[in-house]
Amino acid sequence: MPRSKGDGSKSSIRVRPGTSVHRMTAKNWSDLEKHFRVSLPGEVRAKIEVASDCYAGIGKLHSPKESINTKTAIKALDAWIKASGRFQISLGKKSSVAKLSRIEIISNLCGEGKRKSLEKMSPLGFFGLMLDLAMGAASTAIAEIPGREFGPEIKGDMWLVWVRLIVVAVSQVGAKTTASSSNLASESSFVEGVLYLQALLPDYCKRFKTYDSVVKGVQLARKKFGHADEFVLMGTMMGLGSGVIDKELLSKLSDLRHELGAGKTGY
Repeated sequence: MPRSKGDGSKSSIRVRPGTSVHRMTAKNWSDLEKHFRVSLPGEVRAKIEVASDCYAGIGKLHSPKESINTKTAIKALDAWIKASGRFQISLGKKSSVAKLSRIEIISNLCGEGKRKSLEKMSPLGFFGLMLDLAMGAASTAIAEIPGREFGPEIKGDMWLVWVRLIVVAVSQVGAKTTASSSNLASESSFVEGVLYLQALLPDYCKRFKTYDSVVKGVQLARKKFGHADEFVLMGTMMGLGSGVIDKELLSKLSDLRHELGAGKTGY
């Protein structure tokens, strides 16, 4: 049975990423402009909203209610397959499970001919077919999960990517994006803005909750993702954050984009 990369790895139980639950009001934008100390035109506002919407949606995949420990999930699937195999034997069938692709599973259920065949099946025959397909899906899930699980660091990285997207957006209008410690004479307007924006996000997206912790987060984001443009940042958020692509592929895409000399672009 495939093994998880680590006890802290999680697998999402959601069918798809969630959607944002908050829209910025006129007052929100006015307050945010006061924090950033710049005027935010429509294009910049749109980028900030897209970044926050994506983060809220992807972040839901990592929330405690929407994810499960990978080892626990694989163990449960394996136990279910074995129990289903015993049930197959009780029906007089040979206990077997075939790893089926998603297309193979769907093709067994679609089409006019398939529909008529399913309608004519006996109750136990129909159940037996559904059980075979479900066992195949479970076997496929066990094989796929290790390549699409979320390591403990991914959840934190999504916050870093989000804050870098905010940096890129507000930099267009000359906002200062430095993050200075509260020990200094004046606090960073950018950090104040990030704290305000974060307060509008769902709780599962809130990673750094104090001024100085946000300073460290912004600095870490610059260190880890400061080289990335908007395209790569959004790819990281939507690809790596949802488990669609892994770090190796994302790194190759980033290198290729750099080799092509692509400049910063909107999303």
